[in-house]
Amino acid sequence: FIVFSRIISTITSFALFPFVVEHVGKEVYGVYLIVMSVTGYFGLLDFGVMSALTKYVSEYHGKGDNEGINRIINASFSFYVFIGIFIAILLFACSAYFNSFFKVDSSNIDVIRKLFIIAAFSAIFIWPLSTFRGAIQGLNMWKIDATVNIVNNIFLAMATLFLLFKGYGIVQLFIATQVLTILANITLYYIGHKYTGFRISFPYGEFN
Repeated sequence: FIVFSRIISTITSFALFPFVVEHVGKEVYGVYLIVMSVTGYFGLLDFGVMSALTKYVSEYHGKGDNEGINRIINASFSFYVFIGIFIAILLFACSAYFNSFFKVDSSNIDVIRKLFIIAAFSAIFIWPLSTFRGAIQGLNMWKIDATVNIVNNIFLAMATLFLLFKGYGIVQLFIATQVLTILANITLYYIGHKYTGFRISFPYGEFN
C-alpha cells in the first residue's frame, strides 16, 4: 500500500505538472513555487517533534498504554498549535513584504500575496492536524495512511482538472490543495480516535 501510494503520488504529480503550467502560465506557476518553497522552509520549525511523536506513540501502543498515547498526542498537538500560529504570522508578513526579497512581475504581485495569505490561514489548521498523521504512523496503521493519501491524490487530480477546465487559476487550485490536506488529516484524526479513544486537550502542559 505504501509503495502504491507513492506511485500514485508520483504519477499524479508528473501527469498534472504540464497541464497546470499550460493553463496558469510559467510565470504564475513560478510564483506558486516561490510560495511553496518559503512555506517548506518553515518545516524546519518542527524541531523533530513529529519523529518523537511517531516513536513514542508506537512505544506506548506496544505496551498497551493508551493514556501514554493520549499524553504524547496532546503534547504534540499543543506544540503544533503554537507553531502553526507563529508560522501563520510569518506568512502574513511575507504577504506584505515579499516584494522586498523577491523580484516579481507587477502583474503577479496580487497572486503571490493571495497565495501567502492562503498559506498563512492553512498553517493554523494544517500544523496541529498533522499530529494525527504522525499518530496513525506510530500506531503502525500504514495502510490507512497510504489509503488516505491515495484518495487525497485522486481528489486533488479531479479538483485540478475541474478548476482549470472551468477557467479558475492557481489561487483556487491552492485553496483546493490546502482544503484537501486539512480534510485528509481530519480523517486520520477520526480513525485514530476510534482506534485508541484519545482525547484532545488544549493547552496541554504535562509533557513528561
